Amino acid sequence: MATSIIKTDEIRRLNDQVLMSDGALTSNVVFPAGHVVQSKFVYFDLDQTIGNGSTTGSTWTNIGAGVSGKEFSIPMTVNSGNIVFGMGLINMSTNNYRYSAIRIYADGGNIAAGALSSARTPVHSGPGITGDTNEQYHFNSFPFSFTYDPQTTNSVIYSIKAANTLYPAAYTHINKIHSDSDAAWSHRGYSHFMLMEIAQ
Repeated sequence: MATSIIKTDEIRRLNDQVLMSDGALTSNVVFPAGHVVQSKFVYFDLDQTIGNGSTTGSTWTNIGAGVSGKEFSIPMTVNSGNIVFGMGLINMSTNNYRYSAIRIYADGGNIAAGALSSARTPVHSGPGITGDTNEQYHFNSFPFSFTYDPQTTNSVIYSIKAANTLYPAAYTHINKIHSDSDAAWSHRGYSHFMLMEIAQ
């Protein structure tokens, strides 16, 4: 059976508008509303401890900070009028301290958080960590999701940070339990973060 092959460097409309050049879509292509234009993904399968046990437990720190290719810090540029949809999951534990939480940042600004209310701390989510007896022997897995209108076509860096909102001496652990041990009962987790540009 004969095979037909069409080879081209460019696809144009009848009005000569270029839709594809060298295998890449151009800005002349209009995606229908709700279409995923692009996506980016990062995962963190190592473990991390936020806080030094005395003064830095309340410092907001990127998940996977300092680990090349696994830090929850994703740059994205979107087309004018489109929005960003983010989602993921984080495994978190503490050393029997309550009040560890996550925040979502767009560049330096805290987004997708509760409204500011007096002295209360706006966060995206706080996992079900109670500080009860044996809390140090398990981590809490919780999903997160958000939408954001960047209102710019410049690149914006989206990051997920964790901290304890009350105790500077607290530890916040990612993907491991506080009472970590080289044993079958001592779990290691997998956290991940995905961004998508959604056409409007």
